[in-house]
Amino acid sequence: MEIGSWEGRSAVYLLSRLVTDHEYSELVCIDHFDLLQTVAGKQRYENIKKNLALIKDHSWRILRGFSVPALIDLIREEDDKESHQQGSPGSISTALTKVMIHSWMLS
Repeated sequence: MEIGSWEGRSAVYLLSRLVTDHEYSELVCIDHFDLLQTVAGKQRYENIKKNLALIKDHSWRILRGFSVPALIDLIREEDDKESHQQGSPGSISTALTKVMIHSWMLS
């Protein structure tokens, strides 16, 4: 996970140099990109998509938004995935732990 991805150049480095488990890893980039309300924010968003597209065979996605709301959304997504995989309600704490572990492993 990268919070404050800007144009994605450090994310490209993370994917190309540090993420070795391509099948099970995903880099999540979080940035508000000026909420796409400015020319500069729109340009940074286009640049990050272009930069990340250069890295083949790696999974990545961009969450547009401020860090805390985006992290809450990410935790909810992980909780939902766990619920569907196990056939029972997931645990927000388990999802939060996964997010924190993945973040720590990349830092």
